[in-house]
Amino acid sequence: MRITIEKNEQAFDLAAAERIVQQIKEKPESVIGLSTGRTTGNMHRLVAQIHRDQPFDASRATLFGIDEVTGVPRSYSGACYTMLKTEIIDDLGVDEEHFLMLPTESDNLDADCKHFSDELQHRGGIDLLILGLGENGHLGFNQPGTSFESTAGVGSMDSKWVWLTYG
Repeated sequence: MRITIEKNEQAFDLAAAERIVQQIKEKPESVIGLSTGRTTGNMHRLVAQIHRDQPFDASRATLFGIDEVTGVPRSYSGACYTMLKTEIIDDLGVDEEHFLMLPTESDNLDADCKHFSDELQHRGGIDLLILGLGENGHLGFNQPGTSFESTAGVGSMDSKWVWLTYG
């Protein structure tokens, strides 16, 4: 594990964006988990900016969202799928086969979570995981008290959310 401490949020965002780019360049088939929210949005936009300024091939990397809101269509602006698409995925030219997300609508979220976890393992496991830290102490949507041994599953906040964690 590498821990990076920066002097301010802007420096951290840039360092994290450069780390994502470096991971893709060093291992083109990387599996990279991205979270959404205030902590990570600017970091995603910086990766997209780096890609515009100094193009690199991200087509073989698998990018996946570690969180998703449920009960809304994917096109909803608050869906994590839509946030990641607009902040980073589209700018990097990542196709749907290489962009994994939990569903926003489902008849069986538990089965979908298992399939999602299995697919990540099938692709070689996680190479890099970017997590945000929330105001209540949640880490990547894992609420305080969530076991570090947990895998993908359904959790609750103010409404129903899907969360993913790997111990």
